[in-house]
Amino acid sequence: RINGRRSPVMHIYCIHKDLVEATWASVEKYLADGIAEYDAEYDINQLKSLLVSGSWRLFAAIDSDNKVHGASAVSFISYPNAYVAFICSIGGKMIVNKELVSQFKDLLKSYGADRIQGQVNEKNERLLKRVGFEHKSVVVEMRI
Repeated sequence: RINGRRSPVMHIYCIHKDLVEATWASVEKYLADGIAEYDAEYDINQLKSLLVSGSWRLFAAIDSDNKVHGASAVSFISYPNAYVAFICSIGGKMIVNKELVSQFKDLLKSYGADRIQGQVNEKNERLLKRVGFEHKSVVVEMRI
């Protein structure tokens, strides 16, 4: 329940690259918030270009009234022993719960992924641990 009202029923959808432009106004803030959480290697316009080109995929949490509550940009990375869905940006409200994460996992599996990874700050790491994510490593960087 949210403010005494029933929580909206939400589903995760993959937004086709041809519909990114039409959906952009509904997802841009969530994606921008996601990349603002850490020092991303790209800005919101570059992220949009990668989604429109189909290099990355856009996922959105949408309720039964077609209101977007969150969005994620995902890059797929092929390693010799894994096909990783890497979350490049994620943002929104009410989207980190077991039901939606289960839907997200099923969608990513349908694209061949066998694991999900992403770079997050400590606050978001704690949140994601509640729905099954585990701490894997710490990323360090040196600019040269």
